Amino acid sequence: MQNGNWNGTRVIPAGWIERSTRPYTEAARDGAGYGYLWWVNGFGLPLKNFYAKGALAKYLVVIPERGLVVVYLNHAEFPDNGSTMSAAELARFPDITVAQMAHLLEALLVAQSPTKRGE
Repeated sequence: MQNGNWNGTRVIPAGWIERSTRPYTEAARDGAGYGYLWWVNGFGLPLKNFYAKGALAKYLVVIPERGLVVVYLNHAEFPDNGSTMSAAELARFPDITVAQMAHLLEALLVAQSPTKRGE
């Protein structure tokens, strides 16, 4: 956010945000490409966005044009023995589909949109 500036101080080198959030791969299931550790332009959103996705439905989504950062967390941690668990056991952990996350982001964008007077 703010192209790497915080309170007037540059904390990330100039140009790094643009380079690291440029897609360098083909589109994924949600239309996103992959940059430097960021998924780029996903969720079918009409605005440039980039995001990180962690295990068990943890997301960090940035939509610079709207000044919006969305962090989606839950209280589950991946178990130490996860590699030995069955698919059925792992399926019991929290998750959110890409479509559900897209719906949440769309609702936030609509809620953030300025409305015309009298509507």
